[in-house]
Amino acid sequence: MGLVGSQLVAEVFCTTCPRTTTSLPGTSACTFCKEGYYKSDDDDGDVAKVKCASCTEEGASCSETTTVGATTVGANTLTHGPASLATIRIMPDYWRLSARSTILSSCLRAADGNSSCVGGNDAGDEDEFSPGYTGSGYCKKGHTGPLCQVCATSDLYFDTLEAMECVQCPSASDRISLPLGFIGSLVGLMLIVTFVVKRFALCHCLSLTLHLCVLALNSLLAPSGFVASTFVLRRQRRVGGWRHD
Repeated sequence: MGLVGSQLVAEVFCTTCPRTTTSLPGTSACTFCKEGYYKSDDDDGDVAKVKCASCTEEGASCSETTTVGATTVGANTLTHGPASLATIRIMPDYWRLSARSTILSSCLRAADGNSSCVGGNDAGDEDEFSPGYTGSGYCKKGHTGPLCQVCATSDLYFDTLEAMECVQCPSASDRISLPLGFIGSLVGLMLIVTFVVKRFALCHCLSLTLHLCVLALNSLLAPSGFVASTFVLRRQRRVGGWRHD
């Protein structure tokens, strides 16, 4: 029987909430979704007053706690799913396009676990990055845009190699010193190559000239070919030690 005021009016029955719904202790309607589900719409059922959808996407937490009637004696507490798609808590290292999106994307993480995506249950100002969507509420301060990879100010750039977040742009002197150092090294290498090529070319020309002289002397002084060969051999030894065959 149920007690209304001081009158015993009717028998009261407890019934299980249907499907994926649940309720606070002591209430007469199922107005919450179970953990792992979120409220997708209202329902006009006799008991279930909400429609629930599954929170199956990795990177989302569909668990909240509601407490009512807190007193010194005790309180009624219920762990349940979020009250809407927009209030689903996004886990760190994940991002979604807006509060209306059911698709989550994994963000870049540095070797130390650092990420520009901090998660949360607030998508932020949906017109900040581009009209209609942004997801900047899931980003670390100073970050916005898709996957939190857009820097809020022009003096920062997103480092996709190490930090995985926005870092300070190099100064003008740093940007100039790098190409100057490269150019200096290139010029030095070219000078070395030029010296080696010229040295090799000079030696090659001298050797070719001596060889032609030998042929000419041998043709003019055929009977005295031994004398010409001996002269050339001595000359070659003085200029660099080329062998005489």
